[in-house]
Parts: sequence; C-alpha cells; structure tokens
Amino acid sequence: MADSDVPTLDPIASPIGVDEIYIVDDVAGSPLDKSITLETLGLATLHVRQEEATTVAAGGSSSTTWNPLDINTVVTNQLTGASLASSRVTLGTGVYWVRAYSFGHQSDKHRLRLFDISNTAVVLHGACGGHANDGDTSSGGNRMEGRLVVTGATIFELQLYTQVGKSGDGLGTPTGDGFTEYYNEMIVRRCL
Repeated sequence: MADSDVPTLDPIASPIGVDEIYIVDDVAGSPLDKSITLETLGLATLHVRQEEATTVAAGGSSSTTWNPLDINTVVTNQLTGASLASSRVTLGTGVYWVRAYSFGHQSDKHRLRLFDISNTAVVLHGACGGHANDGDTSSGGNRMEGRLVVTGATIFELQLYTQVGKSGDGLGTPTGDGFTEYYNEMIVRRCL
C-alpha cells in the first residue's frame, strides 16, 4: 500500500475552556460521527490549591497530629461530579491518579496523606519527610502521588502530620514577593 492510500487523522485543537475535541478523518476537516471528551481520553483534570494574598501564611499547625489542610481555590475542574467545598474535594465514581504537595515550617518530621472523610479511611500516604527545626527558615516540602479507586461520590481531605506544631505559619511561610502565595495543592486526573 502506498503512503497516499493511508488515511490521515488530523486532530482539531480544543478551544480553551472546551472539554471536548473532535477527530477528523480527512484533510477537508469533516468530523467523525462522535466527539471525544477529555474525560474519555484520560485528560480531564481537577486542580485545586490554597491561595493567599502576598505575605499571608498558610496557617498554624498542631504537634503530633494530622492537620487538615486549607484548599480554597479551583484552578481547573473538568471532572464530572468533582467539586471543592470547605477545603474538601468530592470525587465521583472512577479511577484517578492523584498528585499533591504541601509544606511544613519548623515542624521537624512531617507527612502528607489523603483522607476519605466519607468512609473514615486513609487512602494515600506521601513519603516521610523532615528537616531540622533550627531556625526561622527551616521548611520542608511534602509530596504524595498514587492511584485512587472511587466507588461512589466520596469526600476527601488533604492532611499533614507534623511532629512539632507552630502557630501562624507552621503549614507554610509566605514568600512576600508581591504575588499570590500558593501552598497546598492537589491535581487529580481520571485514568482510562
């Protein structure tokens, strides 16, 4: 078969803010019979985080406990059934890949986890972390990543364990560079 006999598939770019793409089967741009959603392709994303005004800290932490983390902003939500309310994320039935980040300031040992509020269970743990609690600049990042299976609408909360508590900025110190401060962050993608 000659190269000219092989049909080409040319994608049409999805306009920003549109969660659907079309695939065409000829150079004239005739669309196929159906559209494909970003969720169908495993490209749909929920991106939430804590945003504060410049010079505003993330909040205080308590010693030897799991501190609920503030999540107050939806950056992107392309997932059907997903939402953010009172720092908690609701996800509908599906299989997801979750990636999350947080910070501990002067907290010694710390660890991030995703807690299933609906079923009172820990569903993901991040790596163990720690840093010397030896001055005002001692901060450490936390990362968590993993596959999550949700069998019905479920409410989740990001939590950070801190060995040492610190009022005001134990969950993150501001940069104070004149821009919005970003602290806790979670990105969720639906898997195929």
